[in-house]
Amino acid sequence: MPIRYQVKEDGNFLHAVAHGALSLEEIKDHFEDIEKSPVLNQEYRALVDLRQVGDLRMDLESIRSLVSMHGTSREGNLLRPSRIALLVRDRPIYLAARQYEDRAHGAGLRVQVFLDENEALVWLSY
Repeated sequence: MPIRYQVKEDGNFLHAVAHGALSLEEIKDHFEDIEKSPVLNQEYRALVDLRQVGDLRMDLESIRSLVSMHGTSREGNLLRPSRIALLVRDRPIYLAARQYEDRAHGAGLRVQVFLDENEALVWLSY
């Protein structure tokens, strides 16, 4: 799977790392895996590292679809990240991440794109 993740800080922090070519279906599979995690708290913070992604196969409709997946139900409880930091390296991935950030803000999610990991971690700590 092109996305691996670890749950840290007693279920309050998700660290995901994606690599290679990444499609909408692979990201949806990742969301489904997260949904099944028994150790992830309802409102978690997420650092999503996209620096190793070479190709992000997504259009605007795919991005809208991903934003709508946040806040899914887990046994009647809301599983929704309180903050998502997207860590990127190059311009094409940055532009797609910014589109996601814009759409997520419209849906009431706190998402920000970063080029520097330390800045992302500081933002997530608030």
